[in-house]
Amino acid sequence: MYTKKEAELDLNLIKERLIDFEGMVLKPYFCSEKVLTIGVGRAIGINGINEEEALYLLNNDINTVIQRLDDNLPQWTSYPLKAQYVLVDMCFNMGWGSLSTFRKFLKALDEGDYLQAAEEIENSKYCSQVGRRCHFNAQEIRSLQE
Repeated sequence: MYTKKEAELDLNLIKERLIDFEGMVLKPYFCSEKVLTIGVGRAIGINGINEEEALYLLNNDINTVIQRLDDNLPQWTSYPLKAQYVLVDMCFNMGWGSLSTFRKFLKALDEGDYLQAAEEIENSKYCSQVGRRCHFNAQEIRSLQE
């Protein structure tokens, strides 16, 4: 019986070969077996992701949202902290493209008119779509006026 280990597996070689055979697709797709897949053959339709992976993705997404706000609304970091949290949440939820259409809301924030900003949030299609989240964000903004 042979018990001596020949060599350690080279994980980089394994990755290289798997990428070569599987390819690397950065958006979800259906593999040949009609299973939702992403990355290098990751069958998310079967295996999903674990909590650590979900939090890793969340951290990346939060960093992307903050960068979008920095790029498109540079004054956002001068707003009160509660307003910054609301902007991050709204941008995360709907993306900068949609958030940028909230012109009256953003103008009211710039002017420090937090009651008007809160009203703009609540009088939007966004509010009917996300319910509790909208009312929480509006209340956070409204509380800045008090």
